[in-house]
Amino acid sequence: AEAAAMGRRGSERQAAVRIAQGLYSATSWFPDFAALAARKAADLRPVLASAASEDPLRALLNGAVDLALVPGEAEAAGVDRRLVFEDELVALPPRGHALAAKPHLEAADFAGETFLAYGFQPLPGFEYERLMRPAGAYPGEVIRVGPPEVVAGLVARGFGISVLSRWVRRPLLREGRIAVRRLTESGLPLNWYAAVRGRDAPDAGSRRLAELLAGWSAGG
Repeated sequence: AEAAAMGRRGSERQAAVRIAQGLYSATSWFPDFAALAARKAADLRPVLASAASEDPLRALLNGAVDLALVPGEAEAAGVDRRLVFEDELVALPPRGHALAAKPHLEAADFAGETFLAYGFQPLPGFEYERLMRPAGAYPGEVIRVGPPEVVAGLVARGFGISVLSRWVRRPLLREGRIAVRRLTESGLPLNWYAAVRGRDAPDAGSRRLAELLAGWSAGG
C-alpha cells in the first residue's frame, strides 16, 4: 500500500503531455519513448491519446492533445513542426506474387489488383495523390481493412497488396511472407514531424518532449 501511495504522489508531481500519432495506429515505439522520457524529463508524463489519430492537428489546435507525431508535408496555421525522421512509402505484395519479382513498382502495376487500404479516404501526400492519380492508374478493387496489423496479415495470406511506410511495416512483417518494394525507381519519401502549438511557451512540456522525440527518433 505504501509503494502504491508513493507512486500516486510521484505521478501527481508530473505534468501529463498528451501525444497523438497521425495516420497509423501502430504505436510500438511509445513504450521505449516513455522510458526515455522518464530518464530525461522526469517531471513530464507522456500519455498516448490514440483517439486523436484521425485528425491530430485539429486535436492539437483545440487542446485535446499537446504534441502530435505526424507524417507528410501538410502545414497548419498555428502549428510549429520539427523533423523527427525520414521515412518512405513502400509497396507490400505477398511473396510469390508476380509484383514481388519486380525491383520497384509503378502506378500501372496496381491496375487490376486488390488494394488493401488502411484508411477510408485517400490522404494528401500519399500514394493516391503522388503515384496513382498523376498516372491515371488505379487498383481494380480497394478494400478498407483496418489497422496496419490487419493489412499485413491479409497481405501475408495473399488477399491483396498494400502500401505502408517502411517504419510502420517494420514490426509487421511475418514469417517472410511479405515482400517490400519501392514505389518508383527513386522512391516516395515521407517525413515525420513533431508538431506543437505555436503559442506554447519555449519551456512547455510539449516542446521539451518534441525535442526529445526528435533527438531520439522513433524511426531509428
